[in-house]
Amino acid sequence: MIKQQKFKKPIKAQKVQPMQKMKNSKGLFDIIIVMVILLIMGIIFVFGDLILINFRNNINGTMAEESYNITQAGINAYQVNDTMFGFLMIGAFMSVIVSGLYIRTHPIFFIVSIFLLTIIVMLSAIFTNLFDEFSSNSEMSTYAADFPYTTTLFHNLPVIVGIMGIVTLIIWYGKSHGDSGA
Repeated sequence: MIKQQKFKKPIKAQKVQPMQKMKNSKGLFDIIIVMVILLIMGIIFVFGDLILINFRNNINGTMAEESYNITQAGINAYQVNDTMFGFLMIGAFMSVIVSGLYIRTHPIFFIVSIFLLTIIVMLSAIFTNLFDEFSSNSEMSTYAADFPYTTTLFHNLPVIVGIMGIVTLIIWYGKSHGDSGA
């Protein structure tokens, strides 16, 4: 005899809302992550320039003029990262703004968000001072001068972070209370 198998009822799929239970200040902490990444990249750019220029200068007497020109072209190509840094900063902050569209907030957290934004702007001033100390070092200042956009953006980082934080807060609290996101 063959027994018939009884099938259990299928499990109903639950509606998943991943962004609904997210903490209200996550978007502001994204700004901190962006600042850390930008600081690391700025330092790497200056160190890379130092390495390339020292490489060119140390082997200058042993290579032909064509090799010297190729090395100089590589240095010039590497210094394009200065322009890329500005676009990277714009893209990173745009991603923070877009992610802010998907975070649900309640107006009661506005004061907490303002407090966190103030702390983040102060932290960005510390990052500015870190980069400034690094780039104004006697050995690094020549190489940091090859990256004027990066240096300028870091000198204005607290203002940029403050503006982006205010825009993020406007997006968060400018939505109607019944909005579920974008």
